[in-house]
Amino acid sequence: MFTPQEVSEKVFPKASFGGGGYNMASVDEFLDALTEDYTALFKENVTLKAKLKVLAEKVEEYRATEDSMRDTLRWLDACQDLRHIKPILTPRFTPSCTNELMAFLGKLAAERDLPVQSHLSENGAEMDWVRQLHPDCRQYWETYKKYDLWNDRTVMAHCVWSDERERQAMKDAGVTVVHCADSNQNLCSGVAPVRRMLDEGVKVALGSDIAGGDHLDMFDVTAAAVRASKARRMMDGWSTPFLTVAEGWYLATSAGAAFFGEQPGQPRTLTPAERLERAVYRRQEGAVQAVWSAGRKIYAKP
Repeated sequence: MFTPQEVSEKVFPKASFGGGGYNMASVDEFLDALTEDYTALFKENVTLKAKLKVLAEKVEEYRATEDSMRDTLRWLDACQDLRHIKPILTPRFTPSCTNELMAFLGKLAAERDLPVQSHLSENGAEMDWVRQLHPDCRQYWETYKKYDLWNDRTVMAHCVWSDERERQAMKDAGVTVVHCADSNQNLCSGVAPVRRMLDEGVKVALGSDIAGGDHLDMFDVTAAAVRASKARRMMDGWSTPFLTVAEGWYLATSAGAAFFGEQPGQPRTLTPAERLERAVYRRQEGAVQAVWSAGRKIYAKP
């Protein structure tokens, strides 16, 4: 490769036929060699830039991991002052967390007996992404299991495309599925097989998944779950019964409370079925006058 000095001091021979011109064959030869040099240099620079970019991203990744670890511990310390709210570790989903962070959260959850919530099998693209990131795992759920984040303290949102093997893994570990019907519809993710999960003994509760979902009110969440189960019934060739209003209400209340250690009530209507349907589908503004928790009134309508 030519040095800058060699290029600036290059002298070309004169042409043999006279006239003051240069030997163009010699000029062409030099230019070809120079072009090869600069092409190789450019490629080296591109490679170097790519390597530096990867290095910078890796440094930033580890910096973000360290920051996340520190922020998590700081947040847990702050939660000690809360009387009625308890923390839950939340790795957003496998692709958003480094392996080091997942391992840290798994160890932390075990040491402090903390619950964990995350996403599972929400859509096909996400599942493909996880397979690329963790080729050692046959299925999405195994990426949580290998970091000790898969047990009866675990909540997994969506589970739209969980197959029989993944559902069995949920049942075996005691994982709770959180069905987010509105979110799954709004994002065109699909319709989770809730009836099949219940029949197989998988624990299921309902969630709003704001802002993927557009309703925070659990009455709306219940109605959305019932509607989704009817869509699923059509998808399954009318072979799976849809959720009744009473079943939907149970999933929205007692089933969720059970995850937090509260004893759920038996699957029954709190009032006659017709009143419950009116409460879910035809409620009036201000129908809820007060809310009680553990024998203590936590809300009263002004």
